[in-house]
Amino acid sequence: PYGGGYYPVQLSFQEGNALLASDPAKFKELVQESLRRQLTAINTLCQRGMRFWDYGNSFLLEAMRAGADVWEANDEVRSINRFRYPSYVQGIMGDVFALGFGPFRWVCTSGSPADLALTDSIAAEVMKKLMETASDASKRQIADNLMWIEQAGENQLVVGSQARILYADCVGRMTIAEHFNEAVASGKLAGPVVMSRDHHDVSGTDSPYRETSDLYDGSALCADMAVQNVIGDALRGA
Repeated sequence: PYGGGYYPVQLSFQEGNALLASDPAKFKELVQESLRRQLTAINTLCQRGMRFWDYGNSFLLEAMRAGADVWEANDEVRSINRFRYPSYVQGIMGDVFALGFGPFRWVCTSGSPADLALTDSIAAEVMKKLMETASDASKRQIADNLMWIEQAGENQLVVGSQARILYADCVGRMTIAEHFNEAVASGKLAGPVVMSRDHHDVSGTDSPYRETSDLYDGSALCADMAVQNVIGDALRGA
């Protein structure tokens, strides 16, 4: 489990690779020593005002297994989801997901940059319209994504396929899709546009140490999101 992931601070990258191959147990020992050292530094900096969260790579989980000081101070039970720091979903993305916003993608099958530019424009116009009747919280999300899509072309974000990613709620996605269909039907777009979800959508992941951490009602240990996904995928013929 330690291959290709966290490398201990005591070794160079090359030394780490050599030790991982020759003595995995020693490598793990150094990794855990390094994790304890890093958590001590993080705790010190956070006491001075730094903000820290786990990005979803199980850093807090592995630090806990290494014996680092990672528990919430008032957690006497030592439950699996009471770390002193949040995961990025809990601390940042949770509010976004709670509004129904999540990432999705589209690809212009024509391969034409002009088609991608037009889809950017279509999506931007849809979001401007939706902003007029959105709640205050949703307006902030729409505004962020509007800025993103309006600047996507000039920032040259395409690598390979003429594709784009965007956050929107269900109404936003459906409305954008309808306008894409109309543009294809009218010939404004040279080819069809394929739309798909992102790998990390609103209900994409169950993980009591990360994505569903700090859900104290017990649902952190349930697979309700996964069950909903598999039922939905099955009904769609996946």
